This record gives sequence, C-alpha cells and structure tokens, in this order.
Amino acid sequence: MRNILFIIIGLIALNSCEKRIPIDIEQQDPKIVINALFDNTKKFTASISKSVMIDDVSGNNTITNAIVKLYENDVLLDTLSHTGGGVYMYNDTLQPGNSYELIVACDLGTASATATMPEVVPIISVDSVVQTQIVNDVW
Repeated sequence: MRNILFIIIGLIALNSCEKRIPIDIEQQDPKIVINALFDNTKKFTASISKSVMIDDVSGNNTITNAIVKLYENDVLLDTLSHTGGGVYMYNDTLQPGNSYELIVACDLGTASATATMPEVVPIISVDSVVQTQIVNDVW
C-alpha cells in the first residue's frame, strides 16, 4: 500500500503541464543567408537561403531564383548554376591563397560574402608510434 502511494505521488509530481505564453516578436524582413565552405579538392558549392522568424514552421527557406556571381581576386570567374534546393555550383575547384567574393542578387536584395582560401599546409614528415602492452600476471 505504501509503494502504491509513492507511485501515485511520483506520477502526479512528474506529470507535466503545458502553458503557452504568447511572445510579441516584431516581424522582420527576411535576409539573404550565404553558406559556403572552401575545399580545393571538390567543386565549389554555396547554399543560398533566407532567414526566417523563430515562429515560422513552413520550412521553405531556400532561394532558387538568385543570380550568384563568384569573383577570384576581384575578377569575375563565373555565374554559378542552380543545382536544386537552393544549392549553386561552380564547375571547378578553387585555388588556395586566392581571395574570393560571392555576390548574390535576388528579390530580397543583394548580399555578398568575402573570404580568402588558406594555403595548403605542407606535410613535413609522417611518423608512427607502436604501442606495446606488457602484462605480468602471475597466477
């Protein structure tokens, strides 16, 4: 009987309540989001999307109609092609040590991102360590 009482009290204590609290968030205009990573071994891709409010549950934030231009050291390389899902691709690899700029234009306006691809770090040497285990168990 005592155990049943503890179980009932435990269930009541662990029973969660939910109360929705309205938050007055000022609506903001969406902004362009550029997400890209440098890799000199793969074709360059950039994901272009728009920012959404915290209460937006639509899940559709990709931008599929943008004009994305890629510059290398202030010289236009190419206009990236849309491959689907807001991903734009340059059909070549980028070169280490060069400065790159993406300029994105769409119905939300224009945004740009600038970065320099780091130089490849030379490997000076490769070494290995052999780990041995000595067990002196005497039974």
